[in-house]
Amino acid sequence: MLLSEIVKHALPEKDIVASIRSDMKKRFEQAQMANQETSPAEYLYINELITLFIGTSYARDPKLWDGALTDLLEKVRHFRNDVMHPARSIAASENIRTVANLPRWATEVSGKLRRIAVSL
Repeated sequence: MLLSEIVKHALPEKDIVASIRSDMKKRFEQAQMANQETSPAEYLYINELITLFIGTSYARDPKLWDGALTDLLEKVRHFRNDVMHPARSIAASENIRTVANLPRWATEVSGKLRRIAVSL
């Protein structure tokens, strides 16, 4: 949700719409045609949100973000997929050190994203 907020404030709507996958683009267009309140950033998958976020001025500002945080964000993204698909065992798919560090990584990334979002 934080990524979505940052992306929709940092980028022109046309750039966000261009990143919506075809299956979600149809839903977005239907909502627009029905005059429903829509934000294209809410129709993006996490991969697209991360890609767009990395291209923002916020992600390029060393006072706000750095490459190590991008790496952690990717690890959290991977973890998110494991959580969203409960048939997959986190313990079986990751080594114990990674599983133990995931909460800390998620907290660090979300804290930095929250700081950016508050500044919008």
